[in-house]
Amino acid sequence: MFSFCMTLEQSEFQQLTEVLIELVDRYRGNPAVLGAILAEFHDIYKKIPIYPSIVAMCLGKVVAAAKVDEIQKEEEIAVTLDDGRTISGKVVENNEKEIKLAEAHRTTFLPLTEKVSIEKSKIEDVRKLVREILAKEWPTLNFKEG
Repeated sequence: MFSFCMTLEQSEFQQLTEVLIELVDRYRGNPAVLGAILAEFHDIYKKIPIYPSIVAMCLGKVVAAAKVDEIQKEEEIAVTLDDGRTISGKVVENNEKEIKLAEAHRTTFLPLTEKVSIEKSKIEDVRKLVREILAKEWPTLNFKEG
């Protein structure tokens, strides 16, 4: 009988997990970038699930530093403005004064300083967000950090 044993440190999944954690930590305030990273993770992993180290390597290249004047037409970008908003989309024009985007989305993680009322008739979808799920599902594994 053949026995195969691999420690967590030897596992390529450990590397993939570390890359994902690092990227989430780095881009926590930029939902457009996190969305792109997660979409690429999904697409790549679906194509090559037996190569998690290649997935990890590719994820590190999803987001690249760029200079405003060097942005080219058709590139997808995420821009953080001086007021904290993030706007993402596909570049249709980059001239001396502005960058024009198509398929643009605006997001922000800035907290609102007041209560917000949302008209129920305008809600298309709502999702409940459950935090600290480990403590709820597996309380014996919810170790306190050190």
